[in-house]
Amino acid sequence: MNQQLVNMAYPSSFRKELFSLEEAIQFLWQDGVINVGELAEKAIVRKSKKLKQNTRGHKGSDFNDKSDSKYVTVTYIRKSAYATITSIQNKIGMLRVMVHEPKTNKNYFFRIPYKVYAPYKNANNSIKIYFNQQGKPRSPTKENIRYDLWDYQCNAEQWAK
Repeated sequence: MNQQLVNMAYPSSFRKELFSLEEAIQFLWQDGVINVGELAEKAIVRKSKKLKQNTRGHKGSDFNDKSDSKYVTVTYIRKSAYATITSIQNKIGMLRVMVHEPKTNKNYFFRIPYKVYAPYKNANNSIKIYFNQQGKPRSPTKENIRYDLWDYQCNAEQWAK
């Protein structure tokens, strides 16, 4: 930790305030200091007990089983609501996706096999998980959507397995 940067970023009156670990993490996340995607990777490794995290910058995967972690939040645009999974072009294994839905403050977990998202890689495309305007899960309504990613939903234990 670079103490000089901490001192510059946060006033001494603030640094003297007592926070629980949860409050400190929440504050730092809201302040943009903590990357939630990296927090998700740490959670997977800790929950799994058998997965090892690859070094930073390892191309194609986050973990030793060639899987990759993605953390996404549902976006609401006019009448549409979905979580977009991007940056899949260099991925080589299963995607472990955690979706946060802010209206209901609920997390959803997915294990998406490579064969499901592989057709989208070459087009430098993304894949979406759909919700209704109240924040409830829904299947895609367009016929040209190849997969309903809700078929790959799992619980937190399966997500980290």
